Amino acid sequence: MSKMTIATDQQGNILGAIQHSEEKSYSDGLKVAVSFAPGTRLQVVDVDPDIDMTKISDVPKFHEALSRRAASAK
Repeated sequence: MSKMTIATDQQGNILGAIQHSEEKSYSDGLKVAVSFAPGTRLQVVDVDPDIDMTKISDVPKFHEALSRRAASAK
């Protein structure tokens, strides 16, 4: 199981998602930050291997899976 941050608007619509790296060290010194507009709700959720951003083949199905995760995290 890994973690993902899901960003939603005030109506619960998915704005974006960030899959957390399982890598614990940053040997090259690179770190990345993402920010969202005020009013955006960020939820860090545990995700099963079936939700993997690197293997998306069906975008609507992926969005539905994210929506279910966001709704259950409320």
